[in-house]
Amino acid sequence: MQPAVGTFDVQIEPGFAPLDAPHLREPDIGFLKDRNVPGRQKPDVPNFHRFTSVTRLAGGLFRVKLTEPGQIRDFAMGDHYVSIGRAHASGGVVWANLSKQVTCQNIICYASPGANYVASACDALNVLSCQTKIRAGRWQSTNADGVHCQSNRIGPWIENCLFEGMGDDGVNVYTLPFKLTAYPNDGWIPGAEYHGRTGDRLTLFDPTPGRILDTFHIAGVDAAKRLFRLDKPLPEGLALKDDKLTPSLCNQELSCPYAVIRNNVFKDYRGRGLLIKSHWSLIEGNRFEGVSNGAIQVVNNCDVPEGFQTEHLAIRNNQITDCGYDGIFKTAKGMAAISVYLTDGRYGLAQSRGQRDILIENNTIAQWRRSAIYLGSTQQVQVVHNTITNNRTWPARPGDLDVPIRIENSDQIEITANSMRDTRPVKSLTSVDPSCGSVKTHGNTPGP
Repeated sequence: MQPAVGTFDVQIEPGFAPLDAPHLREPDIGFLKDRNVPGRQKPDVPNFHRFTSVTRLAGGLFRVKLTEPGQIRDFAMGDHYVSIGRAHASGGVVWANLSKQVTCQNIICYASPGANYVASACDALNVLSCQTKIRAGRWQSTNADGVHCQSNRIGPWIENCLFEGMGDDGVNVYTLPFKLTAYPNDGWIPGAEYHGRTGDRLTLFDPTPGRILDTFHIAGVDAAKRLFRLDKPLPEGLALKDDKLTPSLCNQELSCPYAVIRNNVFKDYRGRGLLIKSHWSLIEGNRFEGVSNGAIQVVNNCDVPEGFQTEHLAIRNNQITDCGYDGIFKTAKGMAAISVYLTDGRYGLAQSRGQRDILIENNTIAQWRRSAIYLGSTQQVQVVHNTITNNRTWPARPGDLDVPIRIENSDQIEITANSMRDTRPVKSLTSVDPSCGSVKTHGNTPGP
């Protein structure tokens, strides 16, 4: 290691491609892995590191120069380092586009340049009894998400699967927001990437303050010209521009509704267990273990951009153990084993309480950090009969306290009959910010 200039030298294990191979240069990122558990990230450091150059040295060594030299502090002699190759990321295991009822069943996958199963503008992708596994002698399986669904009219059914050792999130479902860059002159809006139908419900969201502005319906579609028009004019005074902070229209009918994620195992990989932006969906009976970020995150991603709000979601009977240990989880806002929150364009809390009608019930959350459950910019959420336990001492973020259930800018919240056992000096089960409206607690049993 050369700390003064932010470089480190690596030895490639036998049978693997050299670090200067073309397919390893896009994107220019690598991961630090746990020394003892294949697939897991190294704890308490960022879950990826960017590099600017790779230089071949004598004796089979390669010198990697970090984009941020100061991040050399995250590295130590003997660390396991994985460089990923997403140059051909569209070549996943299964990639479905404009398709219906595609079923992936009994597939075992050890490697993929991108995601495992992708469905874009589809209906009802089924992923059943499939396994993504780490082959013996490796430290990672695939490079990207386990299941990635964008703008589906019917969401995926994922059941009895194993997702292990991946380079990104377990499941990611969302609608693709349509950026408004200018007011339409004739009422027709160009939507080259927009798969809408007459009657679809659209929500107008301004990410700068994080505010839901209005609801529209598609009044007409010109498929040949890739145009659509709304049932009423856009409000005046929108700050429209060609960037990620411009107001966007989100088609709620394409939010992958009716998704079912049931009886799966998500373990030992980088990223989140589930990243959900869907309606009328069920997350039930899954096991999450050793996922580096949150196990279940119900949150929009304005910067990508991916998805919007969630309505009518049940999260029940899941087991979550030892998730949320990487450096991003340690510092970012809203992190918890189960997080439900709406963000603005800069990852602060949105002004609008857009995540609503959500049930979090009968889940077991063990060895949690920061929070077991976090609610932000939500309404109509029930947190019922969950068991929250811990018997380890985690280093808290400076100035932060570990609180099992943390609530901010939310209303119509019920916290009922939850139990907690913790060896740390946790003073109370809940922390309710003054920005909240009605939060009712009843029958909870904090333990010693």
